[in-house]
Amino acid sequence: MSDTTIDRRALMRAGVLAVAGGLAGCSGGGDGTDGDGGSGDGSEGETTSEIALQNTAFQPVRASVAPGTTVTWTNEDSFGHDVTATQFHDGAAEWSFAMSVPAGESVTHTFESAGAYEYFCTIHGEASMCGVVLVGDASLDASLPCEDGTADGGGGISY
Repeated sequence: MSDTTIDRRALMRAGVLAVAGGLAGCSGGGDGTDGDGGSGDGSEGETTSEIALQNTAFQPVRASVAPGTTVTWTNEDSFGHDVTATQFHDGAAEWSFAMSVPAGESVTHTFESAGAYEYFCTIHGEASMCGVVLVGDASLDASLPCEDGTADGGGGISY
């Protein structure tokens, strides 16, 4: 049975990515994927508006969306988390967001302007549970605290 659950999740995520990629392609911004054009160093986000809170981590850690996109964080763990705005890097966008996400629940936020929007879970800490939504042409070349255990505090963000 667990193999079926995994197969269904993989199929569902592939469908979400295909739809998100198609929508990004319709918006005229790039090719709608982070395929072979990516640097491979994790500086570009996965094109998706769905972020899972799973195994005490945000998945994906980096998400890329077009301006005007509503991002949904869904808690797939059996315990609570939160999504709290922060600025790990000098060039990160300032935003105000702090929402609790009980087990099995979701929260959303619509990103209207281009920028790198960083966040973390205050319950589990930035070293293990953080993320960034890259909106529009924003990119983040620096590491997040949960990617390497430190935030460099530098810019690392470009548009």
